[in-house]
Amino acid sequence: MQPNNITWLALWKISNTIQERGIGLKMLSFLKNNIQHIGIAVNGINDSVAPLYKALGYKVDESRHYYVTNQYSDIKLLKSPKGYTFPITFPTGLTWKQLGRQQLSKCALKDFLPAKNLMGFTKTPTYFINRYINHPFYDYSIYRIAGNLDLNDGLIVTRIDSYEDSKVLRIVDFLGDPRILALVGTGISELMIKESIEYADFWSYGVKDVYLKKSGFQWIDSKSKVIVPTLFEPFVAANITIKIAYKFNSLPDDLFNIYKADGDQDRPNLIV
Repeated sequence: MQPNNITWLALWKISNTIQERGIGLKMLSFLKNNIQHIGIAVNGINDSVAPLYKALGYKVDESRHYYVTNQYSDIKLLKSPKGYTFPITFPTGLTWKQLGRQQLSKCALKDFLPAKNLMGFTKTPTYFINRYINHPFYDYSIYRIAGNLDLNDGLIVTRIDSYEDSKVLRIVDFLGDPRILALVGTGISELMIKESIEYADFWSYGVKDVYLKKSGFQWIDSKSKVIVPTLFEPFVAANITIKIAYKFNSLPDDLFNIYKADGDQDRPNLIV
């Protein structure tokens, strides 16, 4: 177990045959006391348990849903009021370089870390190989984003969802200084054109809005009249909310970022 481990919680359910009260809290307490970690987080909680996490000292918030469209694609899955103009990518940054297993294994972690990694934890190239390249069901792609004189490079992970004859690019993970996300416009645009993508979306927490805006992304609130579907297994033509909760032992939480594939949010719901 890594000493700077973040423990991610997933969905759990207590059997109806278990009569002991408070067993869920006891399970969480056991995990906290027996698994080495610097923090515990959960990506996706419902309204009923949010007060419980708050009472336990967790920070409870919502992830943000950003999207951008392919200006050369017909809009079929997105819905909007009459006269609405969908956001398109801005030509920022350079072309992405796709990385395979061997290329990832040769990557040096220092090439992607922010100058001050104050949180004391990070994902590694090995994590990206095991989480994405080795995934038994989803076909993920991993790209290297070129930084500049002030920034190291970044790693970004994508996969494609489809419904009927439309395709959507999901950005599910990122490693690097979040400022690099201001430099992803060119890479996303090229990929959407190549794959005939209708729109790309990106769920994130803790990333400053200004970085994503510079690449053309727009934040969509769950109550917006513009519909940007997230659920594809099965497909649901509606906006959703993803609530998160996290708690660190003694480290500041203002630099903590959460992406779609953290925890169990980017999991198969249908296996065919």
